[in-house]
Order: sequence, then structure tokens, then C-alpha cells
Amino acid sequence: MGGLLAAGYGTRLQRDIDADTTGESAHLSGVPKALLPLAGRPLADYWLQACRAVGGIDFFVVCNAANHERMLAWAAKNGLPSSHVHSDGSTSNETRLGAVRCIALAVERFGLAETGPGAVYEGVLVAAGDTLFLRDFDLGEFVQLARATAADTDCLVTSYTVTDEETRRFGIAEVAAAALGGDEGGGVVAPAPPGGRVDVKRVVAFREKPGPDGTASRLACPCFYYFPGAVLARLLGGFMEDAVRRGLALDAVDATGRLLAWAVRHEEDGSDGLAVGATSRTHTNVWAVPVSGRVDIGNLESYRIADSYFSAQ
Repeated sequence: MGGLLAAGYGTRLQRDIDADTTGESAHLSGVPKALLPLAGRPLADYWLQACRAVGGIDFFVVCNAANHERMLAWAAKNGLPSSHVHSDGSTSNETRLGAVRCIALAVERFGLAETGPGAVYEGVLVAAGDTLFLRDFDLGEFVQLARATAADTDCLVTSYTVTDEETRRFGIAEVAAAALGGDEGGGVVAPAPPGGRVDVKRVVAFREKPGPDGTASRLACPCFYYFPGAVLARLLGGFMEDAVRRGLALDAVDATGRLLAWAVRHEEDGSDGLAVGATSRTHTNVWAVPVSGRVDIGNLESYRIADSYFSAQ
């Protein structure tokens, strides 16, 4: 398991760099987010090092064609096979596939969601190439919890508390109030969370940058997910099938949180105009594992905050 999404174009960051008259950020121009230096090391190094420290995780990267050679050079420097780095074929922000399609591409290219006796991977970790967790995050503990999930029903995400105003910037997870084995309302008994962790809550809805009036939740949900292979294959198939059927534009399928929002809404009640059929309806529990926070690089200011944070270690 293990996949890094690095196919974005960082347009907001590049605009900030171009507008920086001090020249202090000129060395960052054109650098893909996954290779931005944080305390002198490319961001992707941190993910690769963490995966190798845990062990048993094969590391894969999906990038765009414009940055393919750079990512291959990074892979060679770090002993990662070139076959583990795949281009999505896009050359501009306007022709990008979008994050969900890149997950589907990785699944197909690297055989990440194969099932049955010949399957190589038990599940898939997906991480955004512009995000890192804070120093206290334990990837090994998360992977151990992932391996305790039900192979055909459960997915894991992470969540942390944000301010009212920050709800405008992030995908927000709404969770069930019930703890282990509790009553979620209407006589519905909550399913048991992975590992019996009472602090791990079942996600009942996702909101994409809703603002403080759009949700009562203040739990941000970054792009860092665990999917059992069979679950991911079914979710991707159903989501993309529905997107095509409804003629949805790229913006509707670009953010990875939209895949999770679709899964939660669809599995709960088939609402929001979604088709309910044998090819797309599955029973999927999405669980939010609490973390203390993360760094998220969207613009030049957030990059400087991230660099300062890791330089202070």
C-alpha cells in the first residue's frame, strides 16, 4: 500500500511566487509541491521516510507530465524504482485529470486494488503531495489500525479541529455522536470502530469548504485515507460511473473529499440524486482517526509556515 498524489499544478503558489518582489522565493518557481524544500528536504522525502520506517509499504507516485522528469530524478536519488512513478499525461492545470481520477489511474497502473489469491496489496494509503502531519503523528500506529479494519466495509481518514473561519478552507467531516456500540438515533446501533478505539468516530457526512454556517462540525479532513482494495475499487467505479452519467464537470470530481462525500451520502440513503444499483451501492463505513493537525501548502504564506515548522525541529 502507499500512494502519493503529486499531479497538481500549484497555481496559487506560483502566482504568489511570481508576485513576490523580494526575490526570496525565486528558487521555488516551477518546483512541484511534492518537491518543495522543507528544512532543506523535499516534502516527498518525509512521506517516503515514514513509509520505509513502518515497513511493508510500497511507495508509488502519480504526477503530471510537466513534472515527470523531476519526480523520476527524485525517485532515483531515493532508490525508488522508476516504475513506481507514473505520469497522468497532463501538461497544464486546464488539462489535469483531477485527484480522484489520479487515484483511479494509480489503482489501474500499479494494481493497488486487486483482490483474490493473487492480490499483492491488502489496502491502499492515499496521501496528498502538498500535506504533512505534525511531528507527533505516528504512521505505524495508523497502519496498525488500518490493518484491524474489516476488509470489505471499512475505510479510515483523519480529522483535526479547526476554527470557524478555517472551515472555509478545508473539507469538513461530520461524525456520529455515538461511541462504541452506542445508539446513533432512531434505534440504530453504531458499528464498532476499528480496534475498539472509542475516539475513532464514524463519518456521516463530508462538506467541501462549507464555511461556519454550513456545518456544525469543526473537524477538517485532509487528503490522507486508507481503503481496503476491494472497497476502493467499488467506490471508484461507482463514483466515476455516476459522474459520467450526470455529466459532472472536473470541479465536481477533482477534490478527493467529494469521493468520500459521495460514498457516505450514497451508502446512507442514496440521496442527492445518486443512482442506487448493484454496480455502485456498497456498505462502507468511513472512520475518522483524530490527529493533532497538519501543514497544508496552498500558497506562499502556508509554504513559509510549513518550512518554519520543520526547520524548528
